[in-house]
Amino acid sequence: MTTNDNTSMPDHPSGHQAMTVHHTGSPASYDAGWTDGGALAPLSQPASQNATVYLHALRRHWVLATSVGLVCVALIGPAMWFWLWPAEYKASAYLQISARPTHIVFASQDSEGLTRTSFDIFKNTQLQLLQSPFVLAAALRNPEIAKYNLDQREEDPIVWLQEELRVGFPGDAEVMEISLTSYNRDEATALVNAVMDAYLKEVVEVEQRQRRNRLGELQTIYNDKHTDVEKERTNLKNYARQVGTSDAENVTLTQRVRMEELGSLQRSLIQVQTERRRALGELEGQQAWRKHVDQAEVSLFELDRLMSSDPVAKQLATDFAMRQMALSQARVLVREGAGTRHMEAHQSSLDAAQAELDAQKESLQERIREMKRSEIDEGTEKIKAMLAVLEKQEQELIGQTEAKKQEIERLSGSSVEIEMMRANIEMLAATLNRIGQERDQLAVEIRAMPRIKLLRGAETPKIEASLPVRVTLTVMMMLIGLCVPGVAIALWDVRSRRVNTSEEVSRDLGLPVIGSVPLIPARVLRRLDSPSKQNRGWQMRLTESIDGVAARLLRQATVEQDRVVLVTSAVGGEGKTTLAMQLAMSLARSGRNTVLVDFDLRRPAFDEAFGLPPVPGICEVLRRQSELSESIHRTGTGNLSVVTAGRWDRHALAALANGAAEAIVEELQAEYDFVIIDASPVLPVADTRFVSQYVDAVILSVFRDVSRAPKVQETCEILKAFGVRTLEAVVIGSSENMRAKDLGYEARLPAPA
Repeated sequence: MTTNDNTSMPDHPSGHQAMTVHHTGSPASYDAGWTDGGALAPLSQPASQNATVYLHALRRHWVLATSVGLVCVALIGPAMWFWLWPAEYKASAYLQISARPTHIVFASQDSEGLTRTSFDIFKNTQLQLLQSPFVLAAALRNPEIAKYNLDQREEDPIVWLQEELRVGFPGDAEVMEISLTSYNRDEATALVNAVMDAYLKEVVEVEQRQRRNRLGELQTIYNDKHTDVEKERTNLKNYARQVGTSDAENVTLTQRVRMEELGSLQRSLIQVQTERRRALGELEGQQAWRKHVDQAEVSLFELDRLMSSDPVAKQLATDFAMRQMALSQARVLVREGAGTRHMEAHQSSLDAAQAELDAQKESLQERIREMKRSEIDEGTEKIKAMLAVLEKQEQELIGQTEAKKQEIERLSGSSVEIEMMRANIEMLAATLNRIGQERDQLAVEIRAMPRIKLLRGAETPKIEASLPVRVTLTVMMMLIGLCVPGVAIALWDVRSRRVNTSEEVSRDLGLPVIGSVPLIPARVLRRLDSPSKQNRGWQMRLTESIDGVAARLLRQATVEQDRVVLVTSAVGGEGKTTLAMQLAMSLARSGRNTVLVDFDLRRPAFDEAFGLPPVPGICEVLRRQSELSESIHRTGTGNLSVVTAGRWDRHALAALANGAAEAIVEELQAEYDFVIIDASPVLPVADTRFVSQYVDAVILSVFRDVSRAPKVQETCEILKAFGVRTLEAVVIGSSENMRAKDLGYEARLPAPA
């Protein structure tokens, strides 16, 4: 069946035009090649270090970037001018913070020792108190504030007020300024006044109330102590009347010594009793902790530390990790729907390992609890031993104290009692005197002026925005709004590492480029046979560019006997099918007997493009259901034959993986001058990797603005691993050296009829 030499294949991304191929690149790139054993160059120039990649990114998305930028300008400009720059109002109130406390008569030692540093600390303390949450919460409870609906803000009103409120000491003086800037004059004034009132009530007036409460407490204490003194004096008089004397001079030296000994014994007894109570508390704590251990969860740190030292746990964890890795590898290697029993066996093995590891963890957790119980039991026994010693000491001291009391009672009689009563009266009288002095001083100084007082309430003058600043900032924000979308889109696009030029393929990937492929508009491609001058120009570009790459293949066939050429790409949609077909047609036009083989078994295209029956094809030959000669079809183009793909199934893939393609390639190579193979993309499936072992050279189709450099490099590494001897690239969509006047070199004389 005949077909047009310029037939295009559906191997392009949706929305792209059809391609043509144009020969470009330096001579060094032609001769260098990539021979077997050569090192693949790494990506030598990351996109983030090359400014041109951002220009290419903007070239690809300039319409989107411009549209979004203009929308941002349309939104930001009016917003900056009318909404973000309304008139502002600043409400300010002032308080006086005295450097020293004011006194009427009695100046305290603390006020006499005040320094600049202590005053700074006092000011900072007042700043923190005024901005504290409890003061601001009290201000927000003010009925005057409720009408402004601050609770409806997205942000917490207290947090918002802390951020907006400005408190400071202008000129580092004794004046505190409280200010708030807002677009609502009444709101700013009400908030500042509310905060100032709350501060005076919650902080300043609280201090005054505390001083008054202190005065009342001192008066109550003074009255109680005065009553105690009078009661003790009355008791002393009554006791002296009973014993007949109130003089303690008759107390002997022995009585004083016994009293001191008694005091020492009592102190020792109190100390031992205190130690005993503390030990009892520790014993109760240990017992409570002992009960808690049995119910408490073992921490991950304790469990991991014990597992790291337990050989069984380490072995089980290693076994679990290995089985988990095996399951992950099986999921990658086994295609979905195949090897179900194999996956279930891996999963069952992993579950068994998980169960053993969990059982070992439970055992280790119980061991940890047992260790904790042993530690607690050991501490409990120590405390019990200490309690026994303390109880024995307590009993001994009690006995000694009772004995000493009896001895003192026998020696001292009533004189000791009199001495103790007199000492108690003296102590109470001294305490009463100090309380009375403090009460009298506070009663006088409480009338002094407060250290913090109000100077002026909030006033709210208007703050006019500067017109030049307003215009400048609006223009700047509009320019930023215009540029930011483009920058963001460029940054997003650059991360994909798309191929921009043929030079990037040769320079960054170290891959020889034997041709570049400009795009032909789809509207032109549909009418490429039209006799118009424009269509003839496109026809010439197509023919000459294809013939340029074909000339390279003819040269390689002469020098290196490379007659079996495989055309592929990293992923689908990169133009490999169209490239393979056009190259085969060009070789056929040059008089070489050429066969075009469709080894893209999963997505064949040649049967529809050339109007050929889909079967028999390569798949039937792989399954040995047909002979290769039955699958070869002649086309309307002279010297060009086509082998279709046939109907693909798993049996064909298995035969391909087992080397069945070698016999097909050898038979075609013996019969034809050139064998052009269109294969599947390298990365999605493994079909091309099996076929690449039996070809002389591989041409990699790289689609400008679509192909990604990391995927292309990964494809090259895979092909190298499968022993590809020669690997070259054709860049589709590149515009280097594609001027019409260079390609439109036509003969001046018409061709003979």
